[in-house]
Amino acid sequence: MPEWVRDDHHIIFTGPTLAALFHEQSKHCNLEKLDRVYLLHQTKLDRPDSQPYLKEVIERIITARNQAGAKIDGEKIQWVPIEGIEDPTNHEQIMKLLEKWIDSDDDNPFDFTKAHIKQHIEINLSPGTSSMHACWMMLHWSGKFKDSTVMFFQR
Repeated sequence: MPEWVRDDHHIIFTGPTLAALFHEQSKHCNLEKLDRVYLLHQTKLDRPDSQPYLKEVIERIITARNQAGAKIDGEKIQWVPIEGIEDPTNHEQIMKLLEKWIDSDDDNPFDFTKAHIKQHIEINLSPGTSSMHACWMMLHWSGKFKDSTVMFFQR
């Protein structure tokens, strides 16, 4: 994606996830129609954890977009470290860890106990490996998201 947002001191380049969330042509460009955004990330990579860098980039994007008149609530963004992914192509390992997160009591991202509320879940398949993409689809096909409407997209 080409450069598309500037703040006073930086030209900010984005990848697929940030473009899907903040690009002016994205339906989520101001996050206003979203209740929450979960940014999942591996904790043990061959390179240092990129979460601090991404947080800074997101803060700069929100600042630049708000200076241009947008009203973006950055509090909707939640960082979720997924610990234990040793091989980003290991379907079994990825499935187990994603299911653990979805079912967790700590920060249960999907409250399926409220039967009267039908959730709408959108999953960006652009980042990550093909194995990770397949795991999200298998979770959906296996009924893990109950009666929720689930949409997959790539940006």
